[in-house]
Amino acid sequence: AYGESAGAGVSLWLATRDDLANPQSRDPVLRQSSRVLAAGGSGVQATYDVAQWPRILGLPPEKTPYWGMMQRFKNKMPANTFLQLRRDSDMLAHLDKDDPPLHFSPGKQGQGVHSHLFVKALQKRAAEIGAALTIQGGTPALLRFLVGHMRGTAPPPPWELPSTAFPGIGPMRGEDMAPLAISGLPLPL
Repeated sequence: AYGESAGAGVSLWLATRDDLANPQSRDPVLRQSSRVLAAGGSGVQATYDVAQWPRILGLPPEKTPYWGMMQRFKNKMPANTFLQLRRDSDMLAHLDKDDPPLHFSPGKQGQGVHSHLFVKALQKRAAEIGAALTIQGGTPALLRFLVGHMRGTAPPPPWELPSTAFPGIGPMRGEDMAPLAISGLPLPL
């Protein structure tokens, strides 16, 4: 699973949830496993339990992104429903050592929705429970990670890759990878 911003958060959510398959379902789609081999992205939020964001971001609640929206939802539903939604959307609480390997970018400096502080919270939790988490910027590293896990092989750590990892092209920056992937050229992994 891969995404940017909310897509990264949803990838993390999916990776940290136990299998949602229902083997007894009459619907063949619902019988399929929801577990992924790996997840990653950039601009991740460590939890969608916005009530935790003031603590994570070091902001007063009224200055925290999406605080007002969360309060409106809270006021429109029964307390037990609101608490269940908070529990269901807390990837930090669901993260465990049996989850698939994760790879996210370091985040941006500051206290916004793509803050490095979310990544620090994710790193702290992963270290506490022994979850496999890589924090590294750049699209090439993320692609090697995800495709390597789809192929069933772990990619080499970035410090073991030669500076000529892209023969005939030379070293590349993350933004250089998208046109190659779209054009169908093979990506060296």
